[in-house]
Amino acid sequence: MSKTPKTDAPAAQAAAAADAAPAAALPTVDQLAAAVAAAMSAKEAAEAAMTAAQGAADAAQGFAVEAVEAVRAADGIADKALASAAPGLAAMTLAEACELVRIDPADALGFKDHGTHVVVVTTAGQKLSTADAA
Repeated sequence: MSKTPKTDAPAAQAAAAADAAPAAALPTVDQLAAAVAAAMSAKEAAEAAMTAAQGAADAAQGFAVEAVEAVRAADGIADKALASAAPGLAAMTLAEACELVRIDPADALGFKDHGTHVVVVTTAGQKLSTADAA
């Protein structure tokens, strides 16, 4: 038996293949520099796009806030108008309500002003409404 040194055949094949690989397969320094420059340019473009998107989102949020404030102002105006009209609605008497449904006030027990119509309850248990007349 001869004593020959054992070699790791797969590792030897891989090393031989690496030695035989052409140098053109590896990128040059200029190619790497160009790739880095392109990546930096893409990053800057993405940052600019994100800044523009954030600006648009801020503007949209500002518009929404202004719209909500306008609705609140209109609601306040409507509340004031209703408050100024409310004393006139609350000042209705039973006689006026009976006049609206065309009955004698002596036949009425009470009334309710619902804002859009008036309901009068009679001593006979009937409910007469101005909504029925419309």
